[in-house]
Amino acid sequence: MAQGQPPHAHIHPMRAIFIIPTKEPPTLDDAAAWPAEMKDFLAKCVVKAPADRPSAEALLAHPFVAAAVARLKASNGKNDVLMDLVARCLPLMDDYRAGLEHNNDDGTGGGGGTLLAQASSASIDAAV
Repeated sequence: MAQGQPPHAHIHPMRAIFIIPTKEPPTLDDAAAWPAEMKDFLAKCVVKAPADRPSAEALLAHPFVAAAVARLKASNGKNDVLMDLVARCLPLMDDYRAGLEHNNDDGTGGGGGTLLAQASSASIDAAV
């Protein structure tokens, strides 16, 4: 999520299924660009052996998460990046819904890939 796509996104999903259990856990492409606490948190999340992986309680107490929670509490639950992302995505959702009403009388939907691509682009732009 930090990089805007899942690990192994460039590999066919069936191949990724075989790579995940046999290769080392994924890492960030440009590790130097990310805060040390975030990298440590992510490293703990991708430990493959469940017995060695921290519990949800331990992860919630991690300094990276604790600092984010403290910032949210200090801002009364408001996050500028998240609010900007929602503001950017609402018109996309409205356009998508309007397209469903006008383009598909059979109710099958359509254009979802376009909406997802636009929303992903908006989220990447918002994070940068």
